[in-house]
Amino acid sequence: METKEINEKLDKLNELLEQERKSFKEELEKTTSKTKSEFVEEQKKLQAEIDRLTSELEDVAKKQARVGEQTGKPADEYAKAFGLYLRKGMEVDVLKKAMDATSGTNGGYLVSENLDKDIGTYLYNNSVMRQNAMVLQVPSKNWAKNFSDRGNFALSSWVGETAARPATDNPDIIRITGTYGEIYSAPQVSQALLDEADWNVEQFLAEEIGMNWANAEEEAFWTGDGVNKPKGLLAATTSNLDDTTRVLGQLQFIEGNLSADILTDIVASLRTGYLSNAKFYMNRSTLAAVRKLAYADNSPVVRITEGGFQLHGFDVVTADALPNIATGTFPIAFGDMKQTYTILDVARPVTIRDPYTAKPYVSFYTTKTVGSAICDTYAMKLFKSL
Repeated sequence: METKEINEKLDKLNELLEQERKSFKEELEKTTSKTKSEFVEEQKKLQAEIDRLTSELEDVAKKQARVGEQTGKPADEYAKAFGLYLRKGMEVDVLKKAMDATSGTNGGYLVSENLDKDIGTYLYNNSVMRQNAMVLQVPSKNWAKNFSDRGNFALSSWVGETAARPATDNPDIIRITGTYGEIYSAPQVSQALLDEADWNVEQFLAEEIGMNWANAEEEAFWTGDGVNKPKGLLAATTSNLDDTTRVLGQLQFIEGNLSADILTDIVASLRTGYLSNAKFYMNRSTLAAVRKLAYADNSPVVRITEGGFQLHGFDVVTADALPNIATGTFPIAFGDMKQTYTILDVARPVTIRDPYTAKPYVSFYTTKTVGSAICDTYAMKLFKSL
């Protein structure tokens, strides 16, 4: 829907409202079947419906105008220009005004809003971490967060009414920063296919880029070493000490052989405040092994519900990037992922059209910066396999 069409619809709604108001007195005088209060009620309903439609149309107009605000041009004009850039490499003024400054002379452009949205949707739908962790859009790599040591239980004290008030301990404060990397993909398309008018090049790019990025991101979010990529959850420093004695920034693990009892111990090790959003995370192979476990009365540990599998009353999320059960691995995580792990998306993706490197194909080099931060290490527990 174009901005002009939206404005026309808003004008028609306003005209309708004015006509209804003018005819109200006349209709009230003619009718004998409706009371004044009934007409008033109808007017209220009509006004509410017009307000709702007006709000929806204004929201659409604002959304479509975002790219226009960046370039000084209507959003539909930018979308058409971006399409010409993808198909023909035409660099018109509306795109040059939106050129990404960090790309220098390489001809980098901000990805269109539709392509950006489609890539984001694909990443979300195919990423356990993006669905469960905290995801933040940040303007630069300067994101930081101060975190207090909630494991220190000597921050307050009880005293009598007239007793002295000795100083309590101060919480340990650490400054958490992100670990970043640049992810890219360069799908190739023949110029002949780009010339096909009925072929959706943006949809193709979104699927190709989204598929490649989703796999790479998910692996990094779980096991990444933090070198030119996000640091994964399992790359955090670990300890078998509990919350009262463990150093801030370390994840606690419970070690042993897989059993119903050790899974009970894992749940018991997590503080009550984190249980409301806690889930089990494991790959499909581990889940298969857990489903074979039973309690002393032979009832299964895992229960099947309408939403999937539950273990000790908590949802089980299958994460393929987690390792299999083997000596020294961490095949199961349990806790509140949103409190534990933060994904940092820096700005928007940038795409560069390259018709030279792989002739007769055109490469679409698309890149963005992604980071991560391990925040509240009290909110997640790990099972370490013997």
